[in-house]
Amino acid sequence: MSRRFLDSGENLALSAVALLALAGLARRGSLLRRVGDDGKAYGLGTDFDVALMEEAEPETPRECQIWLLNAEDVDGYFVFKMLRHAFGITDAESMRLGLTAHRQGRALVRVLPCTEAHEKVAAARELAQAEHPTAVHILDVVEVDED
Repeated sequence: MSRRFLDSGENLALSAVALLALAGLARRGSLLRRVGDDGKAYGLGTDFDVALMEEAEPETPRECQIWLLNAEDVDGYFVFKMLRHAFGITDAESMRLGLTAHRQGRALVRVLPCTEAHEKVAAARELAQAEHPTAVHILDVVEVDED
């Protein structure tokens, strides 16, 4: 098996392509920056380094509030049962939340990652659909604003 070495013309062409690529990166500023732990860009780096550093940061999941809404046509006992079943809430806590919603119009049940909040509310609505259809809409999920 013979090896083929690049002649000077091929070396020159590859060097020119590499220089053009580096010039493009430098013009965009991506060759001259590096993102530090503080999120600021400085020093020498490449797009690859920056992408690796940005991907290394874990993404925090969005949080959602789950609200219990007052509904005059829903049996209080079923509300307590649904809260215990879907959220694992104690009897005392489910009673407190039910009374708060009855008196104030709504009560904050939990703050959870949005995917988990939607799953728990879906489980509660399935129970409501099976046992007390008018209670399907007594839970509301609201995304928490990041300030």
